[in-house]
Amino acid sequence: MKDRGVMMLIEEKKRARLTDVAKMYYEKNMGQKEIAEQIGVSRPMVSKLLQEARDLGIVTITIHETKSANQILAERLMEEFHLQDVILLETIGSDAVAISEKYATAICGMLEKGETYKIGVGCGSTLGMIADALEKKEAMQFQGEMYPLIGGFKATYRSYHTNELVRSMAERLGMKSTYLYLPALLGSKEEKDLYTATELFETVRELWHEMDVAWVNISGLYSAPDFATSIRFGKKLVQKNAVGRFLAHYYDIHGNFIMPEEDNMVQAELFDLQCAKNMVAICSDMVDVKAVVGSLRTRCFTKIILPERTAREVLNSLES
Repeated sequence: MKDRGVMMLIEEKKRARLTDVAKMYYEKNMGQKEIAEQIGVSRPMVSKLLQEARDLGIVTITIHETKSANQILAERLMEEFHLQDVILLETIGSDAVAISEKYATAICGMLEKGETYKIGVGCGSTLGMIADALEKKEAMQFQGEMYPLIGGFKATYRSYHTNELVRSMAERLGMKSTYLYLPALLGSKEEKDLYTATELFETVRELWHEMDVAWVNISGLYSAPDFATSIRFGKKLVQKNAVGRFLAHYYDIHGNFIMPEEDNMVQAELFDLQCAKNMVAICSDMVDVKAVVGSLRTRCFTKIILPERTAREVLNSLES
């Protein structure tokens, strides 16, 4: 018992010495040479004592990773709008080609190789830009199927030729294409009802209900081509203070949808879009901030890709 007591006393004195050395080094910022002179040992012995203090748990070192400004910005957007993910892009000082590549890289980064996806694709200049960038990349080997979320438009630019947009993107991603052989805008609601009752349309609608991902361009209130807003809405968009749209669904700054008076647009309806496991909002640096805020307040989206500058403007608008 006496020997045990002596051993415990020696161990206690050893730990006290290690603690004193550790305090001199870590708290008082004394150098190892200075400590060695003060306690009467060699400098290598001080180094050995400090290592022993770490091994025994007297000293623990914790590295706290500092979050970047963009990480903090993304987290604020996720919290404010209940999003699962926010991807911020630096677009200032980049030319159009470089910006296109950044969007293409971001959207492909959301897909995992080996997984099978059913992806609905909207329309708009940013999605067209992504398609252009994908054509310059090596073909990728994702699995699944892509299809339009809206009919085609009579436009000179292919970002609104939805079947062509799907064909191009699916080809580069190694996926199958399914097309919607209908124009976006029909002459009347009655004509729309006739077309949407066909087996061809029902096949696409079933795919909308099985979507894993929807890629949707966010646009301002006024954009080309014209979505026949005067025919569909009359003066409602002005009266209801519309701020933007995705597909041909218009909304106000609070995220309230504005229903058309004449519903003759062939597109995935809101209840179709709700079936998607993930809705990705894609915003360019040209889109009005109010259009971004309103779209996120609809609560339709789970993820967003947007320029860092636009993200800051969104948060600043909430504080003003």
